[in-house]
Amino acid sequence: NCVASEYPPLRQAASYGLSLSARLGGAAFVPYVNPTVELLWTLVHSADAWEPFMVNATDNAVSALGSILLHFDSLPSTLFPQWLALLPLRGDVEESAALIQRVCAAVLASHKVLSEDPSNVPRVLSLLAEVLSLQLFEPDQPVAKDMQAALHALRTMVPDHVMKSVWQSMSAAQQAALHALFA
Repeated sequence: NCVASEYPPLRQAASYGLSLSARLGGAAFVPYVNPTVELLWTLVHSADAWEPFMVNATDNAVSALGSILLHFDSLPSTLFPQWLALLPLRGDVEESAALIQRVCAAVLASHKVLSEDPSNVPRVLSLLAEVLSLQLFEPDQPVAKDMQAALHALRTMVPDHVMKSVWQSMSAAQQAALHALFA
C-alpha cells in the first residue's frame, strides 16, 4: 500500500524498494512480478502521477517498471514499448541517469526485448536521441558515455532502411544531438 500512498516521499521510497527487489530478488521475486507491474502501472497512470509534487515518486515507479521488464521474461512483450513511451524521466535526474544506464546495458547485451522484437530498436534509438537533445546530462557524466556506446551498438544493429526511417521521424534537435555525438 505504500506505493499508492498520497505522501510523495513514501510513494517514491516504496517504488525504489520494488525496483531493488526486482533487480536483486531473482527467483524469490517471481511470484510478485505480475501484481507489482499492475500496481506500478496503475500508479504511473493515476490522475496525480505527473503533478509537480508527485513527479519524483512517479519517476521511481517508472524506473521500477523498467527494472522488472528488463529482469523478468514472463511479461508480455507489448509492455516494453509502452514503458519506453514514459521515458525519459525529467523529475528525478539521478533516477533518470540510472534508468538510462540500464537501457544502455540492455542494448549492449542485446537483451531479449531488442533481439526478439526488432521494432523496439528504433524506439530505443529515438529515446536516446531525445535524451541527448534535452541535454539532461553533462557530456562527461558516465551516463553520457554509456549512451554513446549504446548508440554506436544500435548503429550496427539497425538496418540502413530502418535507420533512415527513424532519422526522418526525429526532430531537428534530436538529429543535431546525434550529429554532434557521431561527429
